[in-house]
Amino acid sequence: MLGPTISEVRLDLHSTLPGTVVAHYKGATTPNPEMTDAAVAAILAKHGFRHAAGQTMLLSRIDHEEPYYAHQATIELRNRSASVLISPALQKEINAGWVPIDLDKTWLSTAEIRETGTAAQMILEDIYDRRLVILGHALDGHTRVAVGVYSDGSGVHLHGQDQARHETLVFESEDEALLDFRLQYADAARPGPAMPTTSEQRILDALAHTSIRTAGPLPANAPLLPEQPAPHEAALAVFFDEHRDWEKYRTGPDEVTIANHESLTARIEFTHEATSGTTAWTIAGYESPVGPRTWYATLSADTPADLVLDLLDGLADHLCDIHLPNSTTRFASADPRESAAQASTLLVEAGWQLAQDGRGARWHAPGGSTTEVRFDHIAAFYADGENLVWSVSGKDGRDQTGWSIQLSQSAPAPVLETLVEKLVHLEAARTPPAAVRVTRPPGASRSTVRNQPQPLLTPRVASPRRTRRP
Repeated sequence: MLGPTISEVRLDLHSTLPGTVVAHYKGATTPNPEMTDAAVAAILAKHGFRHAAGQTMLLSRIDHEEPYYAHQATIELRNRSASVLISPALQKEINAGWVPIDLDKTWLSTAEIRETGTAAQMILEDIYDRRLVILGHALDGHTRVAVGVYSDGSGVHLHGQDQARHETLVFESEDEALLDFRLQYADAARPGPAMPTTSEQRILDALAHTSIRTAGPLPANAPLLPEQPAPHEAALAVFFDEHRDWEKYRTGPDEVTIANHESLTARIEFTHEATSGTTAWTIAGYESPVGPRTWYATLSADTPADLVLDLLDGLADHLCDIHLPNSTTRFASADPRESAAQASTLLVEAGWQLAQDGRGARWHAPGGSTTEVRFDHIAAFYADGENLVWSVSGKDGRDQTGWSIQLSQSAPAPVLETLVEKLVHLEAARTPPAAVRVTRPPGASRSTVRNQPQPLLTPRVASPRRTRRP
């Protein structure tokens, strides 16, 4: 029986990997084919698809531009006489023309934004494929920075996260990169990579279903990547590691982890198997070890892990202030109206838009973001500390997965302040850096894979010769 006379490609949104595009293809075999399996796969790889299994490839991008690059691949395939079938769901995303950044708020053109996103995508894929090993990280204000080494031995400094991550300095050696990093960030430097953001974890989950076939075979002694914990699991581990005044309990059958503060006036519950849209975290404060609950907060399973960790840190720091020797700080409940005024000042100064209705006030994040803060005036009027008066919600990435945080009216002012400040900084971080010139074409790789990541130790003294990426 004769095979297909033309190449056939089917493009669709992946059923279990949010935002990912899946391509199923079959190359022509007769007569005198020009578009074989290898030729079709090469075109898909040119536009960012990676081999998964058999005649299946996946496309998942940190800048959420999968529809655009799927469309570009479609144009080239059809120009080569291939038959391309696009599912209605993917076609809807392509027609929407989704752009990750509000162009009215930036000096970058659409092409420059996509160039920046491609550079960030290449960095993430290099990390996953072990062409780039992250040796250490730090916070520069509220921005992530990192130092790493490529498989060719050159060192690099990275700045930002998600689609804004880019190379800032390139060094001739690993030692020079480490020395300069420690000179800049000193005690703020931490070994190894930072915890993945929600968007980065989405890409890592998709990459786990692909191979690096297009990058060439791995050496026999190449190390396997350790299994990455889920973002909320990692946030919980970081919290316990940094706050030793909290005791950890695990309920059977290992579904919920409970953290009790040593004062027995605060409690955190984390449900490990919480599904999208359901409550994963419940935080509560009590009047005394045997007193009634005075306030509580809930966080959904889709809440960005960085936001979860900062909220937990805010609570822990407040409790630490209370229980310091000779401390005059008290675990007093916040006046909801005063808290609303303070939150409004912080948000409006950061460019958030204030709107009011008969129920309360809403602050919308700038730049077309879906993040919103709500304050319920009516619920705050009643003297019941259990009323939920604060609500923070947003949608994560192009797949628009909703997340929410809710706090009762008596939530402590420092906890609210921490949450609002973190929201402001997260939204500000969405603004892209100056355009990065991509010096390696998509799919290009460094040479061999580095066998062992190195600890972030002070290297031997050397004169760092550094150059900026053009």
